[in-house]
Amino acid sequence: MSVICSANQKNCSFEFSNTMSFTTTETEVEYWLNNLLIDGRQHNAIAPTVNINNNQITRTSKINLKAIEDKDLYQIERKETRKYDIETDNVIYYRAVKITNNITLAIEHPASFTVDLKKCGTIKDFELRRNTALFKEYTYNGIIYPQQGYIILFKKENHEKCN
Repeated sequence: MSVICSANQKNCSFEFSNTMSFTTTETEVEYWLNNLLIDGRQHNAIAPTVNINNNQITRTSKINLKAIEDKDLYQIERKETRKYDIETDNVIYYRAVKITNNITLAIEHPASFTVDLKKCGTIKDFELRRNTALFKEYTYNGIIYPQQGYIILFKKENHEKCN
């Protein structure tokens, strides 16, 4: 994805977070940030702020992009892995915090799952570019404004509860 910052800003941060639901304890869910590239260079994310409330764990990380290099446009690639019980939480939401340009979304999943991606406030639809039994790739070419994004629904085939 591309993140656009104002030339007049002294600080321009890229913030990302994820929220996962659990039944009894936060040890039921796992999250890894596998890779974070900013302009093609490996970057170590700052340790996230963790908040646990109402059987949900939220991890939030924030990086000051202008501290890395003072410019207006940044290319960001993030790869993460989430492990959780689909019966507890089968939805992933994404809302942009900054103006974002162009997103590629790659989803690996078990063959027994179906994946449904819905736009959330964006003008255009996301385009399905690759579709196999274990992998989906969607792209959005254009501007995504703050609070716009997507919703992903996972369904386990022949499973009533996730409908």
